[in-house]
Amino acid sequence: MSVTNECAYRHQLSTDNSEYEEVSAFFLKSAKGKDFVLSIEAIEKVNNHALQLLFDSNKANYKELYGDCKIVKLFHGTKCMNIPSIVRDNFNISLHGRNKGRRLYGAGVNFTAFAASASYYCDEDEQVKQMLLCSVLVSNILEVPEATNMWLTLTKPPYIQGTNLRYDTTARNKKTMDVIVKYEDHTFYPAFVISFRKHNNPPVQRSPRVVHDIVHPPHNFFPEFRPKQ
Repeated sequence: MSVTNECAYRHQLSTDNSEYEEVSAFFLKSAKGKDFVLSIEAIEKVNNHALQLLFDSNKANYKELYGDCKIVKLFHGTKCMNIPSIVRDNFNISLHGRNKGRRLYGAGVNFTAFAASASYYCDEDEQVKQMLLCSVLVSNILEVPEATNMWLTLTKPPYIQGTNLRYDTTARNKKTMDVIVKYEDHTFYPAFVISFRKHNNPPVQRSPRVVHDIVHPPHNFFPEFRPKQ
């Protein structure tokens, strides 16, 4: 099955495809939340030549500016209605950071290494939901504290000390990448659309406690106690 969207299209991967196996393994590794678990319905690969060229150009710029650049795979949860425009035009930086829950570590585009975390931003009422697995450029990450109010939210990352270059990424924890924020257009590429379901965890079944009947000994079971003379 293919979905055409002007200059972009998506095609569904078969379950025996190597990319399907790689993406599904990465998704399922972090698909369990506190009281739910996610399961995959389908994985579609995004093909958008124009966005790929812009992403590759920024990758070259990062290497020239910072001397190093990594591409990391991160999830982005969103409503199903937003997927077509993201696949066609990429994320719009100016529209992101408006969601209160997504302004805590910077007013940019948020990503996470955890599928379960991304699922909180997907459709609540849809049985089959969707999220994106994106390629994200990362060079210099700055860990930042949670913004306690909107006036403290970063709109741009600060400058790297002793240089005229800014950090390209902010994060809550740069090792776990549980929250990653990007501020520049096309420093990310929506690579895959993952359709999934969210299931409530069944209650833990505990073995019934067996209570044995208490058998009282006969009244003459114990020898009669006599004090020493």
